[in-house]
Amino acid sequence: VLVLIPEPLPTPVHRGEDERRACPEERASFLSRLTWWWMNGLVWRGWRKVLEDSDLTDLNEVDKSQKVAAIFNKNWKQELHKACAPTSVPITRYVTLNEDVSEDVQDVTMGVHLKEPRPLPRRREPSLLSALVKSFWQPFLTSGVFKLLTDLLSFVNPFILKLMLDFASDGTQQAWLGYVYATMFFVTAILQSLCLHQYYNRALTLGMRVRTALIAAIYNKSLCLSNLARRSSTVGEIVNMMSVDSQCLADLCTFIHFLWFAPLQVFLTILFLWLTMGPSVFAGVGVMILLTPINAAVAYFTEKLQIKQMTYKDTRTKLTNEVLNGIKVIKLYAWEIPFQRIIMAVRGQELGVLKNSAYLTAASSITWTSAPFLVALVTFATYALVHQGSLMERLTSERIFVSLSLFNLMSFPLSMLPVVISNVIQARVSARRLSSFLSGEELDPSDVVRVDVPPSSGDDDAVTMVGATFTWDSPERPVLSNLNLHIKP
Repeated sequence: VLVLIPEPLPTPVHRGEDERRACPEERASFLSRLTWWWMNGLVWRGWRKVLEDSDLTDLNEVDKSQKVAAIFNKNWKQELHKACAPTSVPITRYVTLNEDVSEDVQDVTMGVHLKEPRPLPRRREPSLLSALVKSFWQPFLTSGVFKLLTDLLSFVNPFILKLMLDFASDGTQQAWLGYVYATMFFVTAILQSLCLHQYYNRALTLGMRVRTALIAAIYNKSLCLSNLARRSSTVGEIVNMMSVDSQCLADLCTFIHFLWFAPLQVFLTILFLWLTMGPSVFAGVGVMILLTPINAAVAYFTEKLQIKQMTYKDTRTKLTNEVLNGIKVIKLYAWEIPFQRIIMAVRGQELGVLKNSAYLTAASSITWTSAPFLVALVTFATYALVHQGSLMERLTSERIFVSLSLFNLMSFPLSMLPVVISNVIQARVSARRLSSFLSGEELDPSDVVRVDVPPSSGDDDAVTMVGATFTWDSPERPVLSNLNLHIKP
């Protein structure tokens, strides 16, 4: 009963003019969160007048960038530490009596094999997916639970439909049973709608947090990249990572659960069709198996095209940024047309890749959209041919309507499968790019030492360099060596 009562009002806090009101969701009760009753105030305000910026409330504390970015950075640093930590493996060394050994080696005799640890370099790349899962596993798990409840409730309607058809065909049953079945239809639809919208709410919120954390991490990383790392990461690539790659991973949060619930829903549908149609359902399963290689080929070529598309997009963004930075020089020498041709040539290559990708997506969508109809057609045809002369096993209205209801349940996961596969491939390419960028080499903070000095007199130097050596990166040859510099204030 206590979960139905809203939490007490928080202690009033003085807010400045630029601060927003606290979000009412933070103190909403369970039923209010379940039905979004806490949104009524904003809805009524929007009905009475045009909403303004001052009408909006503040974000929840768990959704703010300070909180989200801190959680992700902590887990990402742990991944970097695990990936960069040296490992020790035993090395067998043969020692003779004439060989000098260290003091910690005892009982050295002829032919003794000593095992020494040897540090190995980094053996794997840090996993961006692992850091994201550790940071946001709770909303991910909660959304998965609501999705599972939605899918299980969707299988209740075919059985209620079967009971209603039995009630309609049998005139001896009591009339109140019909009202019970109709009420069950209504309650099931309400519960399914509540669970479905709770799933989308949590999935979209999760996507927002993932995008916020990635954008903050990319921005912070771009400020501390070493000179060597900046050569492989242009401004155009960084902009695309913040706008495109982070959005791909955020969109995946909405569809990630389709990877496990689509096979589960198809399996349960086939199981219930087996109970309704018998072995004839395997003819429809054979059609689905024949369509699987097409989906695999589409996924392979889509990934290749996605990599090429991101390469062209990075090049185009880099060229556009350079043109905008040097627009004065380009205007002075009237170089607009040549640079426009260069950018449009890269854009034409990008559009060609997008067109091929659209063709693949359309072919995959047509195939999987028509799959439920093909499966139903083959299943009904097989059942009719097998039970052609049987009166007990003929196709009745009850069997047909229940089977069509189950086939409709199968159509949604099959139609969404191409979209999910395309999003997974795009997110996989984006995750590789982001992981490579975020694990790039950074500037060493110990290179600059800040010392508090007393207020300088007129004879002290503001900047002093003694025996300084300058290089673009540590492995390279120094550009300037043994440099002494004194700058007066």
